[in-house]
Amino acid sequence: MATRAAMPEPAHLARRQRTMALRMTALLGAMYLGFMLLVALAAPLLAVQVAPGISIAILLGAVMIVMSWLLGWFYVAWANRQRDARGGAI
Repeated sequence: MATRAAMPEPAHLARRQRTMALRMTALLGAMYLGFMLLVALAAPLLAVQVAPGISIAILLGAVMIVMSWLLGWFYVAWANRQRDARGGAI
């Protein structure tokens, strides 16, 4: 049985996926932090109505949800491309 050191490709794939996952997590965390800072520091701005019953806060909340889904989709697509491109060599 081969040792882990003798198999650089799986380790490389795992490192790339971990790096991408950390970057995506940091991006989503920064988005949430920015949203929470807006809620804490600019509440009157977020209370502005853009349409009856719809405030800027509701729109930004919806954008946060959509961005979470898009980032998840992007990560899955990226991971599948990486696995398909390099997985056959393992």
